[in-house]
Amino acid sequence: MIKAYWNLHKKCWSVMNSKGRVIKHCDYLILRNCTFIVRPAGRERVLKTKRKNVHAFIKGEEYEPPELPLGDKRVRYNPYENPFFTLDGRRIDSAPFMFLMNDGKAYTLMT
Repeated sequence: MIKAYWNLHKKCWSVMNSKGRVIKHCDYLILRNCTFIVRPAGRERVLKTKRKNVHAFIKGEEYEPPELPLGDKRVRYNPYENPFFTLDGRRIDSAPFMFLMNDGKAYTLMT
């Protein structure tokens, strides 16, 4: 399992191993068996200081499918609005597949 987050400084996805060490940077990534993680203390620090920090991740298995349709539902996280990831304005805790795109947006196949 790996964790991925959008790196605001490098404008790419940073990928961490299970020990929390960044092992690579990439423009796009496909994950399966995903869960969404928000560290409450990190979010509170963002709300208090108005400065972003790494505290929200998408955890999953890196996946290179032979063929899979592109996700069409955008998953979002905004620490100023909610303490969790959202899909169509509702909380989302997991997804079967996530498509992490080169513009920092994340999509799923869920309907």
